[in-house]
Amino acid sequence: MNLTKLFARTSGIVVLALLGAAGYGIFQILPHSGPKSTDAAKVIDEELPVTVAAATLRPIRRTIRVVGGLQGQEEVVLSARVEGQVKRLRHEVGDRVAPNEILLEIEDREFVLLAEEERRALEVDLARLGVDRPPMGEMELGKVPVVERARRLEENARAKYERVRRLGPAATREEQQTSETDAQVARSNLEAAYLDARALLASVRQRQATLATREQKVRDTHVSVEQLSPARAQAAGLNVSGRKEMWVVTQRMVSEGELARVGTPLVRVLLDDPLKLQVALPERESNKVRVGQSVEISVEAWPDRLFSGTVSRVNPTVEPSSRTFFAEVMLPNPARDLRAGMFARGSIVTGIDSGALTVPEEALSSFAGIIRIFVVNQGTVRAVQVTLGERGTSGFSEKTGGTTWVEVMPIRDTTLAAGEQVVVSGLARLSDGATVRVRGSR
Repeated sequence: MNLTKLFARTSGIVVLALLGAAGYGIFQILPHSGPKSTDAAKVIDEELPVTVAAATLRPIRRTIRVVGGLQGQEEVVLSARVEGQVKRLRHEVGDRVAPNEILLEIEDREFVLLAEEERRALEVDLARLGVDRPPMGEMELGKVPVVERARRLEENARAKYERVRRLGPAATREEQQTSETDAQVARSNLEAAYLDARALLASVRQRQATLATREQKVRDTHVSVEQLSPARAQAAGLNVSGRKEMWVVTQRMVSEGELARVGTPLVRVLLDDPLKLQVALPERESNKVRVGQSVEISVEAWPDRLFSGTVSRVNPTVEPSSRTFFAEVMLPNPARDLRAGMFARGSIVTGIDSGALTVPEEALSSFAGIIRIFVVNQGTVRAVQVTLGERGTSGFSEKTGGTTWVEVMPIRDTTLAAGEQVVVSGLARLSDGATVRVRGSR
């Protein structure tokens, strides 16, 4: 009986203890309305510390970015004009050659002999004409020896006929007929002599042309690059004082002893001062690009240098398939630091804006493709949506590296004025209308 009562009391105590523990746990889990509301209010009213900088007006250059490959101002593949064996190579890849300087020679012995043969045949015909050199323009055929001889014989026969005719009956009929026939034959011989002289003169002209052709083939065995015409040299930028027309050998396609046929490519040369850069631009920029505008380019071989050039040509048409137009930039290259084939990045300077609104790059906040900046006004911030323009660096030094600024243009009925303070740090927790505490400025 006593054991039964003791067990009952112990069980009751355990049940009460369990209920108490369960109640305390539920109390801890349930939210506390009073204290928690106070903490939330503190968070809402918290002032976010930020650093600000002033929006400033600064002069900037309006540019259009371009990319492309550098090309020689002129590039020429020299081909064989005559057939023959390559006799001698005078220049290799990398050599610089002047116009009309011989790059290679083709065997010319056969062409020299043919030219000499034609020269001798021409001398024979000139001797028959009775002159030392081919006549210029028309020639007086009466002075040709064969014509001169026929003319004198014709005059003699005609004079004899006149004497016999004046004798009248005193001359026999046979004498009269003989003198008349001799005069007619002499006249025919004179006409034939004139025809022969004309044919001989035509033969001289033909041999003269043939000789010129064969002499040209002799010259064609010496391969060289021809000098540009004055008009083309001016278009290529070679009219600048002190700039000479110098070509560089970029490829040799034959070796000594190799047989070259007519049209066989032999050597490739290009004009590398100045170089040119051909770029494709979207049609929306067609009203901005003009001949004479300055251009600055950079290449990976010289990462710390900018090379200057000018727009030399602008295509007046737009390519329908790509909606782009082409422009050509001329780049002086006197030191040959730039090479044809290099990939270049550059900017065409289309104008200068003396009062562009800019902010530090750190002031930009981007989310879902929308770019905003936050303007501080009496302890709160105002979000301003912007689009971006040019970029640049100011106050550059080796220690600090300078400050990168960005041109901004407000959109969607928002405004931003020069001198207004924009947030440059602490942007992560900001929203339109947030309360802030300025802890410093730049």
